[in-house]
Amino acid sequence: MKKMLLFLALSSAPGAQQVIFDIQKEVILKRNARIHSYSGSMKETGTLKGKKGLSYKVSFQRPYSYYSEVTSKGAFKGSVYCYDGKTLKVYFPEKKFGYTYENLKPLSIKEAISHTKKNFEWHVKNYRVKLGKVRKVAGKNSLNLIYTPRSNKPFWYTFSAWAYEYYAFPLKVEYQTPVPASYEFTRIAFNRKIDKNIFTFKFPEGAAIARYNFDSKNYTLKQARAEANYPMNLPVEKKMGMKLKKLVKADGFIPAFTAYYKSSPYEMYISTVRDYGIKIVPDRGVKMKGKTSYFVNFMGVYTTVIFLYKGVYYTVVSNLPYQKILETCEQLQG
Repeated sequence: MKKMLLFLALSSAPGAQQVIFDIQKEVILKRNARIHSYSGSMKETGTLKGKKGLSYKVSFQRPYSYYSEVTSKGAFKGSVYCYDGKTLKVYFPEKKFGYTYENLKPLSIKEAISHTKKNFEWHVKNYRVKLGKVRKVAGKNSLNLIYTPRSNKPFWYTFSAWAYEYYAFPLKVEYQTPVPASYEFTRIAFNRKIDKNIFTFKFPEGAAIARYNFDSKNYTLKQARAEANYPMNLPVEKKMGMKLKKLVKADGFIPAFTAYYKSSPYEMYISTVRDYGIKIVPDRGVKMKGKTSYFVNFMGVYTTVIFLYKGVYYTVVSNLPYQKILETCEQLQG
C-alpha cells in the first residue's frame, strides 16, 4: 500500500504526470488481470425512495459471466441480473416481468483490455484525483481515491472509490449525487471455484418475458417506426460517436425494439416500448434529473439507465461512462 501511495504522490511532479499515468495504467491492467472470479455480498444505498437500501449476492467469472440477486426482504427480493457471455436476463419478481437480450456477441479480450485503458484515460482527463485515507472494506485494506470533476457539467458529480490494491479493484463507491448513493461489498472472495450453473438463470413459470434475439431480422429505422405504436426517438450517430449496428424487434404481439450501437470498445443497447400505464419496471437506481428523471443502475462494467419520455419507456445499457450515457439520453429527447 505504501508503494501505491508513493507512486500516486509522484504523479503530481511537474512534467512527470503523463509518464506516471501510463505506468499506473499498465499496473492496474496487470493487477486486474489477476482476477479470474469473485463472489460475495453487496449493499447499495440511495437507490430507493426513502432511506431503505438493498442487499444482494454477486458472482463473476471470466471472461464475461456475471450474476446478481437481491436478498433483502421486500418487493425487490429475487430481482436478478444474469449474463452468461451470450444472453442477458433481467427479472423483476414484483411484476413477474423480465427481458432478455439473446445471441449477444461479447467484446473480444483485446476490446476488454482497451475498454479498461480508455476508461482510465477518460477519468484522468476529466477528474482531479485526490488521495484519502486507507480503511477496511469487506475486511480488506482499501485506498480511498476522491474524484472531483474538472468542469461543471450536468450529471458530473464528485465520487469516492475505495480500491483493494492487490487487484486494483473497487470495493466501495460513493456518489455525491443530489440524493447521495453508494455501492459496497460487505463480503468478497477472489479466485474461488464458482458453480457455472449460477449463470443459467431460468425465469419462473408464468412470468411475462420480452425477448430480443440479435440473430433475428435487422430492421431499418424506417421499418421499425412503421411497426411501432409509439414515436421512436433514437440518438444521432454522429453526435453520440457510435454507429447503429442492429435494430431488432421483441418476440410477441406488443411492438418493442432494441437498437444496438457500437464504437469499439464501447457499445450501447437502447430498448423502447410504449407506456401502457402499467409500471412493470420498478423505480430503482441513483436518481438524476435532466430533461426528465433518470434511474441509473451500476452493474459491474455496464450501467443501465431507465426513463420515461413522451409516453415511451427507454432502457439504455452501455459500458460507456455513465455521464456519456446520460448525454445520449438527453440528446434523443431533442
